[in-house]
Amino acid sequence: MIRFCDYNSDFVKPQSGVSFHYFNSNYNDLHTHNYWEVFLLTDGSLSHFINDTTSVLKKQDLYIIRPSDVHCFYQIENSQHINFMITDEKLKQLISNVFPEIHDYLLKYKNPLQIPLDDFQYDNFLNIISKLYSNEASLSKETIIKLFILDAFKLAYFQFYDSSKLSQYDNPQVILPPWLADLLTKINSVKYISYPLDKFCVSIPYSRVHINRLFKQYMNTTLSNYYVDIKLKYACNLLETSNFTVLDIASQIGYSSLSHFNRIFKKRYNCTPKEYRSRNSKSIKYKNKKEKK
Repeated sequence: MIRFCDYNSDFVKPQSGVSFHYFNSNYNDLHTHNYWEVFLLTDGSLSHFINDTTSVLKKQDLYIIRPSDVHCFYQIENSQHINFMITDEKLKQLISNVFPEIHDYLLKYKNPLQIPLDDFQYDNFLNIISKLYSNEASLSKETIIKLFILDAFKLAYFQFYDSSKLSQYDNPQVILPPWLADLLTKINSVKYISYPLDKFCVSIPYSRVHINRLFKQYMNTTLSNYYVDIKLKYACNLLETSNFTVLDIASQIGYSSLSHFNRIFKKRYNCTPKEYRSRNSKSIKYKNKKEKK
C-alpha cells in the first residue's frame, strides 16, 4: 500500500506553505504527497527508490521530489539529509517571476530529478542552511526555506530545462567549454552575486572582448545582460520575501549606488523596487525600517 502524506499534517505551520526537517534514518514505506520536497544529503549514502527506479544518493546530492512521485529510501551507510517542503501553490508563487515554465516541465519530465552538487554549490546550500540556526539571521525561517528551494529550482532549470544554457538534454550537439560551464555556475550562485564580472573573468585565458564574443555565441545574450538579469531576479525575490531595505538589497547584489540600482531596476521592470515590493510582497510586514526611494 502506498502511503499518502498531506502537508496539513506534515508541516509545522501548514498555513505558511513551507517546512523543513532533518532526517537520519530509513523511510522504507512507499509514499507520495501533495507537496514538493527538496532534500540535500549532508552525510553518508542512501538507496533511493522512486517511480520504479533505484539509484544511490551520496553526500552532496540534491534531489527534487514532485507531488506525483512515489518513493522511499534505505540507508547504505549512516546518512543524514535535510528536507525542505513546499506546497504546489507556494512553489508557483515563488518561481513566478523567475522561471515559471520550469514547474509544468518538471512535472512532465520522465526521469528522476537528481542533481550532484560540486563543492562550490554544496557550500552555498550549507550557507543557507546555517542561517536556519543562526541567532543573528535577519531573515525568517520561512524566507530562508524559500531561498533554499529557489536556488534548487534554479539549478534544475539549467540542468533539466534550458538547453541554450547548461542543459544538453534537448541538443546533445551543444557542449559548453569547461571555462563557460564554470563561469555560469559561479555567476548563478547567490554566494558570489555581489562580485563584479571582472573578478569572474580574471582566471579565463581570453581577453574580455573574446569572452563576451564567445558568451554571446553560446548564450544568445551578452554576459553583462545575463548577469544583471540574475541580480535583478534575486533582488525581486528579496523584495517579495524579506524585510531588507532597498538599499540593503542593492548592496547585497553588488550595487554601491542606490540611484544606479533603482534606474536599472526600473528600466527592466517599469517600476521602482519600492513599487515592486508594494505590489508583490506576500506576507512580510515591513516595520522599523524606512525605505529610501
